[in-house]
Amino acid sequence: MILACAFLALARFGVGRWAAWDRRERLAVVRGAASRGPLRPALTFGATHWVAVAMSVATVALIWR
Repeated sequence: MILACAFLALARFGVGRWAAWDRRERLAVVRGAASRGPLRPALTFGATHWVAVAMSVATVALIWR
């Protein structure tokens, strides 16, 4: 029972800290996205997409070898 109460107290504290951090990070992202154009996110998505495709193809090639 004591362990469960300690866990709940730590979880409550952690969630509060995470919510405050998340709020700050979201605000920073919104401010940063407003100052950039749509090109950088598109390039990042494209690069990430092709990395994921390459990893998938490599995984299938290794499994089916």
